[in-house]
Parts: sequence; structure tokens; C-alpha cells
Amino acid sequence: MKHYVWIAAAVLLAACSPQDSAVPQAASAASAPAAAVSQPLADGAHPSRDVLDWAGTYRGKLPCGSCEAIETELVLQQDGGYRLVETYLEREPVRTEVSGRFEWLDDGSRIRLDAAGDRRYYLVGENRIWGMDAEGNRLEGEMADLYSLQKAEAP
Repeated sequence: MKHYVWIAAAVLLAACSPQDSAVPQAASAASAPAAAVSQPLADGAHPSRDVLDWAGTYRGKLPCGSCEAIETELVLQQDGGYRLVETYLEREPVRTEVSGRFEWLDDGSRIRLDAAGDRRYYLVGENRIWGMDAEGNRLEGEMADLYSLQKAEAP
């Protein structure tokens, strides 16, 4: 009977001991979605502003609490100008269009639109941009990836 107690204790301790994290990280990196791979580089790497072909037209449908969706088009120009067109998809669609200037933040991977664009923040990745919160932080949660726009093919 004492042997069973020792075996049970050994199994319990083995189950509670820390795992080698190298294998799970490698497995999770291999199974990471394509969106995660195309995100901007980490600190010390080259910023999006310098290495990506970021200028162009980005489109997508963003979630909307009071309508079906917000069809969004954001054009980023090489000279720092932008044009933002939003169409609220309702019974009678409502379209807004603003243009202005954007600025790159110090990290070189995020931009902020001017007051005409409600000072919105975006994280610039390869062929995609992600909406950010009012302080310029990455959105989190199940719906975070729904707040992204895909770069349109050049004509």
C-alpha cells in the first residue's frame, strides 16, 4: 500500500512540475495564423515605415454596434496625407469622407490620423493595418482581428 502512495505522490509532483517551454513555443509559432506573421517587427528591428510598402489603399468591413457593418477605405499617401471613407451599412447607407494628415509615431510602426480623422491610431503591417484603441495600444480579445483593413491590389 505504501508503494501506491509513493507512486501517486510522484505522479502528482510530475504533473505539477514546470514544463520545458521550448517545445510549446515552437509548436505555437508553427501554427500561428498568417495575420500574426505579417505584423510589424519587434523592438530593435526595422520599423514598418522604413521597410514596408505601406502607402496605398486599405479596405475592409469593421464591426458596428448600431448597423450591419462599417465599410471602410483608408488611403495612405507617401507624403503623409490620407483619405478616410466610411459607409455605415444600414437600410439607407450613411457615407462620410474626411482627409487630412497622419504622423508616424516614434516606434515607426504606428500612425495617428489628425483631428479630422478623430486622431485614430493604426498599427501598420505588411499589406494590412490594424485599428488600435484611443491610447494607441493594440486591441485585444476575440474580436480584435476584426478591426483590420487589408491593402488593396494596385491597379
